[in-house]
Amino acid sequence: MEKMNVRFMIVLMVMSLVLGFSSAVDFRWRKTAGFSDRFTRAVSSVVFPVHGNVYPLGYYNVTINIGQPPRPYYLDLDTGSDLTWLQCDAPCVRCLEAPHPLYQPSSDLIPCNDPLCKALHLNSNQRCETPEQCDYEVEYADGGSSLGVLVRDVFSMNYTQGLRLTPRLALGCGYDQIPGASSHHPLDGVLGLGRGKVSILSQLHSQGYVKNVIGHCLSSLGGGILFFGDDLYDSSRVSWTPMSREYSKHYSPAMGGELLFGGRTTGLKNLLTVFDSGSSYTYFNSKAYQAVTYLLKRELSGKPLKEARDDHTLPLCWQGRRPFMSIEEVKKYFKPLALSFKTGWRSKTLFEIPPEAYLIISMKGNVCLGILNGTEIGLQNLNLIGDISMQDQMIIYDNEKQSIGWMPVDCDELASLKAAQETQVSHFLSSMAFSYSLTSPSPNSTLSYSSTHQFLNPSSSFPVSLSVSSPKNTRHLRLLITSALNPQTGQPTKKASTGSDKSSTNKKRKKKGKIAKPVEDWELRDSEAAFEEDDDADYSSSSSSLATFNSPPTIPKPPAGFVINETGRVLMASKKRITTVIDPTNNSPLDCVIRRVFTSSKGEDCMLLCPVDTPVQILKSTNIDGWSAVSDEEVESLLPAAAYALAKIHMHLVHSGFCYTARGGFCYTEDNVFDFRTDDGQDVEGLPTEGVEITCFHLDGSHYMVYTPSDPLLFVAAKDQNGLLQIADDELLDDPAVISAIDEETEFNALVEEEAALLESLLGERI
Repeated sequence: MEKMNVRFMIVLMVMSLVLGFSSAVDFRWRKTAGFSDRFTRAVSSVVFPVHGNVYPLGYYNVTINIGQPPRPYYLDLDTGSDLTWLQCDAPCVRCLEAPHPLYQPSSDLIPCNDPLCKALHLNSNQRCETPEQCDYEVEYADGGSSLGVLVRDVFSMNYTQGLRLTPRLALGCGYDQIPGASSHHPLDGVLGLGRGKVSILSQLHSQGYVKNVIGHCLSSLGGGILFFGDDLYDSSRVSWTPMSREYSKHYSPAMGGELLFGGRTTGLKNLLTVFDSGSSYTYFNSKAYQAVTYLLKRELSGKPLKEARDDHTLPLCWQGRRPFMSIEEVKKYFKPLALSFKTGWRSKTLFEIPPEAYLIISMKGNVCLGILNGTEIGLQNLNLIGDISMQDQMIIYDNEKQSIGWMPVDCDELASLKAAQETQVSHFLSSMAFSYSLTSPSPNSTLSYSSTHQFLNPSSSFPVSLSVSSPKNTRHLRLLITSALNPQTGQPTKKASTGSDKSSTNKKRKKKGKIAKPVEDWELRDSEAAFEEDDDADYSSSSSSLATFNSPPTIPKPPAGFVINETGRVLMASKKRITTVIDPTNNSPLDCVIRRVFTSSKGEDCMLLCPVDTPVQILKSTNIDGWSAVSDEEVESLLPAAAYALAKIHMHLVHSGFCYTARGGFCYTEDNVFDFRTDDGQDVEGLPTEGVEITCFHLDGSHYMVYTPSDPLLFVAAKDQNGLLQIADDELLDDPAVISAIDEETEFNALVEEEAALLESLLGERI
């Protein structure tokens, strides 16, 4: 599809091994709108995790493994176009910035007379330059394009039950790319999911791998899933509308839609509509767009919102008395939209578009309309349903039955279910990562265990069921086994630098120390015994010889919002653990997790806060081994380059209050941890003790690095007379209650680090 704001299971079935121990691993799935069981039973579907969001990233993408050996590539999820293509070293004439090295094409060129080449050139002016290869050119409405040749290569993917697929599929080797008018997204190419024969789905279907059905579930929180096949949903719970046969190039309902506002008709009918995941936002033709904006403005008259003309995030934004943090705060002022499609002579089905499916909150804290004028960008009378309006719905394109369907779903939970299935095997294998032995307590009794440990948390207790048989009776015990660290080891600490590098005394260098590994030992530390026989006189003495049970270690006080018992089991978890503080210098918000709630010695209500997003800072390289802090003035000029460097690794720079933060996750190893102290262990002014490198970039001949401090960035806040949170002053920071709260948090973080060290020692990898 012509892209507007264009963006560019694995449940491994351990076959006989897992089946042989199936009773030892009990995975219970949380019910998700009635289809989670269907998800786990799916046998002929292929499911991919989806990453990205509508705003601020502006795209959703999947990771596809292509080639021999398979290499990962980030591809834009696009149901509006057919051809899948990668930026390609053929060699490359014009290629854009991408997260992975250029695709190295196979020698399997698709000739001009191939049916897929003919299908690609159908109804177009494209021609082959030579019979030996199939040339292509795809153009998008925003001005972007890709020019290249068709090749075949191996795609590696898995059915949801674990069986691996390695089909050879056609894709474009793009050696000349032109970016569109919208900002370029840091992806390797496009995953074409349209209805044409050259689309990945059509090729998989023609080779007999999956049914000709595709679907996606995009979470409003970011991420989601993409699936091929029809095993993941209950068709009876889906709202269906026939697919257009005349407009066969795209996923379009057969009958034009009627636009509703607040449940009432707008008088606009027969709207030609296309569902397009390649468009971040929804596009209406001029008449529909003008009707919606007029009705919204009329509805907002007298409401505490006014147009924010200085916010250019989208064409139409509104601001309130203070910055908004979420759609939940403002959706009460907006009415829902809907498109009504005829499904028969008298029957209709509604595609509902609630306020959260057409609004975003900009970086300035304003609410903006995510519906744009499609006629202005060349869509003529066409209306596009983009990602923003498909969020938190499972959208299904059933080419077998020529129908389009949708159903409301918690896509974030569904994505979590997918992720949980992917870790099923690692959990099972982890349960076999260590062994233990127990000695019979008496020569006349037999001791055996009746369950296998599922290794989910290496530092917590795990149960082992035991039976003790004697000539008189059989006793059953339930024991708790916990990890035991060598008393000599103590708390894992990071070693100081060896000081072997004398070239710099105030420069940043990689740490040479490793986290101290605890002794890999397990012992019985505590027990619960459930005796099922009434005659236990002979056994009571022998049971004491089973092991010496010590008191379990004291568990640090958990973060605010959690209640745990003496074994560390979570009894209650509050959902309200996020708060916001406003920086008075620039009126910018900072979202924080509430770590501790306490009262100062003067009776003030206080909180210990940690930013939700990752705090980031920028350093400048001074020589091959030296780094220095960057002044506030210089930081401002570096922010665009830093934001681009972060975007390339799927992180987003946020202009938060009190500090800059980056949204999105990243992985790191010990090689990314740096020690900022001098060789003699002295701190350097303007730099933390340790930092973790996130990414680097070059600008005007200088090398810069974006990093985050190793230690959590904590804020102490107290409520003022008006009940608003304010960052604590120096006097409050010296309060004993504040110091105690920080100590509690430090103790808890030490335990977390200890768990990570133990897990590394047992599994040989960092999590």
